[in-house]
Amino acid sequence: ISLYYQTDIDYLDISECTKLQFLSLDYCDISDLTMINGLEYLEDLYLEGTNVSEAKDILRLKKLNHLEIADTPLAENEEQLEFIHKKFPEANIYNGFQKLIF
Repeated sequence: ISLYYQTDIDYLDISECTKLQFLSLDYCDISDLTMINGLEYLEDLYLEGTNVSEAKDILRLKKLNHLEIADTPLAENEEQLEFIHKKFPEANIYNGFQKLIF
């Protein structure tokens, strides 16, 4: 599901899409990712241009394979990125066109 630039929605409704594998929240006005808790099939998560700064909800995922974090506070937080890498060592994590290497 792609919610690119959506601002007039209740993001908590996403949590009801329990079999969701792809979620793009690019440029949505969010900083809280509690809506992804319980999305055990989520593999691809796009957060470009959001205000997400912490990895805590991302770390609850089970199958993360691809994460896009360009233009987010999270992209500048090396400690949080290391937590993500440790949990998902095979995941592709991108800051724009640059794949992060750990």
